[in-house]
Amino acid sequence: MASRVPWTCYHAGILNPELLNFSGTGTPDGAGIDDARRDLTMVGVAIRRAGTPNTLSNAPIATIKAVVLWSEPETTNRATSYNLDVNSIRNKEKPRIQALRIRVPEINRELADPFCPDFIGGASAMYATVQLHPRATVLNTGLLSTDILPGSIVEVEFVDGFSEAIVKNVLHRETNMMTPEEVSSRATWGGNSYGSGTPPKVNQAPARGSCPTGTLLESILKIAETFDIEPAVVETIRRVEAGSNAAAIRFEPHIFYKKRPNLVNKSTSPYEVTPDTGFGRIPYTPGRIYCPPKRNGRCVSGVSYVASETNRSAFARAFALDPLSAVLSTSFGYFQVVPTQAEVEKITSLKGAAAAKAFYAKSRNNAEAMSFELLGSWLSRSKSAIVASRSKDWLKFAKKYNGASAEAQGYPEKFASTYLSVTHQNCNFTKTTDTEE
Repeated sequence: MASRVPWTCYHAGILNPELLNFSGTGTPDGAGIDDARRDLTMVGVAIRRAGTPNTLSNAPIATIKAVVLWSEPETTNRATSYNLDVNSIRNKEKPRIQALRIRVPEINRELADPFCPDFIGGASAMYATVQLHPRATVLNTGLLSTDILPGSIVEVEFVDGFSEAIVKNVLHRETNMMTPEEVSSRATWGGNSYGSGTPPKVNQAPARGSCPTGTLLESILKIAETFDIEPAVVETIRRVEAGSNAAAIRFEPHIFYKKRPNLVNKSTSPYEVTPDTGFGRIPYTPGRIYCPPKRNGRCVSGVSYVASETNRSAFARAFALDPLSAVLSTSFGYFQVVPTQAEVEKITSLKGAAAAKAFYAKSRNNAEAMSFELLGSWLSRSKSAIVASRSKDWLKFAKKYNGASAEAQGYPEKFASTYLSVTHQNCNFTKTTDTEE
C-alpha cells in the first residue's frame, strides 16, 4: 500500500498569490450536480477543446490553479453524456472521464479545507464539505491517462460560471497521498460516481437513526431537563431536521429577499434566473415556479427548492453582500433553527455585521454547541410548542417549528413517525454520573 504524506492546507492566496484579492465572475456551486439546468453541452465542448489543443489557437483561455480534494473515474456512458464524439478522439481505448472535486482558495472563501487539522465536524461533515466544492472534469486520454489523486495541483478552466471546470494541465501529480482504492468514492464512501454513499462512521455523531451517545446525549438531556420535555422529543427534532450533521446549513433566499430585495434576482418562470456574476444578485426560484418531481407537489409557493440556491455556496454569496441578512436568512445545525438578530448579538456579544461574522465562525468551529444553543433560544420563545411537544400534538408543534405550511409539507407525519421510531428503539436517555472519590 502506498504511504500517506501530510496534507498541505491551502488557505486563501497560497495557490495563486497574484489572486489574493480575487474578485471573480461567480462562486462555486457543488451541490447541484443533478440540476436540470446544467448545460452539459458546454462542458462537453470544453472537454473536447482540452483533448484537442490545436483548437485553442483562436483565443487564449483563462486558467486558474486548484488542489484536488476528491477523485473518481466515471464510466464510458457518462463520458458520452458530455456530447463527446468518441470516434474523433485519437485513442485506441474509448475516452474515460474522471470526476474531481477541487479547491480554489481565492474562490472558496467561505468553505473550509476539509482535510486540514483544524477542520471540525468529523467524517460526515468532511464528506459534505468536499461535495460543496466545484466539480471538475478531465478527459482521461493521452498524457492524462492515469488517475489524478487528491493532493494534485491542477490548472483548470471554469465553464458554466464557477460550478463546473475542466482540467487543462496537471502542475503537480500526487502519487502517494492515498491508494487508488482509498481515492475511489465507492471504496471511501460506499457510493456512486457522485459520492452519494454513506461516509465512514469515524469521530462523528450517530447517524440519523442511531441512538445518541456521548456529548450529543448529554446535550439532549440538558435541553430536555431545562424545558421539561422528553429527551426522545429532542432526538426526534434532530432526526427530522439534520440528522447527524451538526454543521448543516440551509440558506433561504425567500427570507433574504424580504430583507434585501435589491440584492435578489427573483425568477418569474422556470429557470429564468440569470446566473449571478461575481457577488452580484442572489438567484431565487420560488416553489410555485419550480417544485422538484421527487416532492410530489409538496412545495411551499415561496420557498426555493433549487439546491444551488440554498446550499453553503449560496449562503457564501449572500454573506459576501450582507453578512447579517445572510445569517438571519439561514437555518443552522442539528435542529435547523433560523436565528433572530437578538440571538446572534447575544451569542457573540457583538452588533451588526461583526456579530454575523463571529456567529458564522462559531457555527463552523463548534457546530454541536451552537446547535443546542439555538434550539434552547427557540424553545425559550416558543412556549406553545413546548406544550404541544408534551402532548405529542405534532400538527401544532410542526406549525410552530416549520411554519404555517408544515402540514402541506408533511412535517406532522415526519415528527410522529420519527418519534415512534425513537421510542421503539429504547434508547438509553440516562445521564451518566461520574463517581466521586
